[in-house]
Amino acid sequence: MKHFDIGLQKTNLVKVSQLEKKEFPRLKSSYPLINNLFGNGWREGSVVQTTAYRGCGKTTFWLQLLEDFTKEYSTAFISNEESQDQLQEKCIRLNVNNVEIGYMSSLEDILEVIRSYKIVVIDSFQGIACNSEKEAIQKIVSEAKKYNTCVAIIVHMTKGLREKGGSEIPHLCDQTIKLMEANPESFGMEGKTIIIYSDKNRNGRTGYWIVSCGNSGYDFENPWDESPVEMIEKNSV
Repeated sequence: MKHFDIGLQKTNLVKVSQLEKKEFPRLKSSYPLINNLFGNGWREGSVVQTTAYRGCGKTTFWLQLLEDFTKEYSTAFISNEESQDQLQEKCIRLNVNNVEIGYMSSLEDILEVIRSYKIVVIDSFQGIACNSEKEAIQKIVSEAKKYNTCVAIIVHMTKGLREKGGSEIPHLCDQTIKLMEANPESFGMEGKTIIIYSDKNRNGRTGYWIVSCGNSGYDFENPWDESPVEMIEKNSV
C-alpha cells in the first residue's frame, strides 16, 4: 500500500479532553482578506499549494504577501525559474523591498532555507532537483512541521488546466489555492480581476475571494468582499 512519511512520531490514542490544551500560533497579515483566506491567519507549519492559469500572477501574489509578512517575520522567496536579477526587477515594480530572494534548485538547499526562515515560498515545485516528487513533498512537509515554518509551493498546470504531479502533492499539503482570472463585469469591477479560490483547507474554511490586479500588483486592501463567496457562476470565470 502506498505510504506517506512526513516524519511525525507515533502517538498513543488519548481522549481529547485528556490532552493538554495548547495554543496553535497563526501568522497574521495586515490584510483581513488574507487572514480569512488562511483561516484566521496562516497556521505555523502549514504547507500551501498554489496553482494558477498563465498570466494570473502567482509570483506577484506571493511576493506581495511576503512583503507584508516581513513586518513581523523572516521571509524567503526561492525561484528555480527566474534569476535573482529577474526577481529583483519584478520586486521593484511591486514595491517589494524586504523579502529575501534567491535562485536555487537543490532540494537540500531548499530544506536548509525552510529550517532558517519563518515563511518560505518555492517557485516552482516542478523545478526542484530531487530523486522524486514524492520524496520532495514529504521532506518539505516534514521540515515545515518540525521547524514550524509556513511554506508555499507553486505547482505547474497542464495544458488541460490541471495540476501537474502526483496526487501526493495536494494530499500532503494543508491548503490548496487556485488563482483564476474573472470577468470584471460580473463583480462590478474594472480592469483585471482575479478569483482566489481555496478548495481545501485543514486550518479554516474554503471559498472564493475576488480582488483586482494591476501593473503594481494585487489590491488586497480593497477586495470585492473580505468574506468568502460560497459559489461562483460559470460565466464569471
